[in-house]
Amino acid sequence: FGPPEPADRLCFNVAQNEWRRERATVQMGLAVEDAGNTHGVMYMKDEALAASLGDRHQLFVAKHKLRGHTNAEDDEQTFSCVKLMAIARWYADHYNASVCRVPGSTPVKFLQVWGYVLVCRRQVPVLQVETFAAEYEKFTYDSIPLSVEVHGEIEAAFLFALFTIEQSGGEILLCDPTRVARGIWGPPVIASTAKVGECL
Repeated sequence: FGPPEPADRLCFNVAQNEWRRERATVQMGLAVEDAGNTHGVMYMKDEALAASLGDRHQLFVAKHKLRGHTNAEDDEQTFSCVKLMAIARWYADHYNASVCRVPGSTPVKFLQVWGYVLVCRRQVPVLQVETFAAEYEKFTYDSIPLSVEVHGEIEAAFLFALFTIEQSGGEILLCDPTRVARGIWGPPVIASTAKVGECL
């Protein structure tokens, strides 16, 4: 990992319907993936955030557009994804607290995602940062290899989609999430009566 450097950590608070910015100190690691020469993926450390999550050894993964491919629209997409995942986690918390009281039911869990701005690097875009999943395996909702365990997760994702549209009064539907690890989902597809930036 490189030396510590300052950054702004941004998250969306669903209950207050507002963005929150915190100063952070991060260490960026080497690139672990380069998808199509347009995206880079790096390991990242944020010890204060890791401690707040209850695991000071927690690593994070930072995704970004490579130099020469970045524009304001890319940063806007990053913020939209961060907000979408915050909304998904907010609904998941309510779903798990109510529906999952039934014995044998499967909870719904989403990755935690933040936006980071490396304040000393003017040419670096907003980073999309998420918790590192050691057994990362990406499957779309309709292409997951079936098993008894996965069947329960798929059923939970379907019930969660119905829950979101009911709880939002028919305004929001979060469905077809991407499975990224055992019991953990990535961004869902959102259907709403407004854009992601305006839906709550």
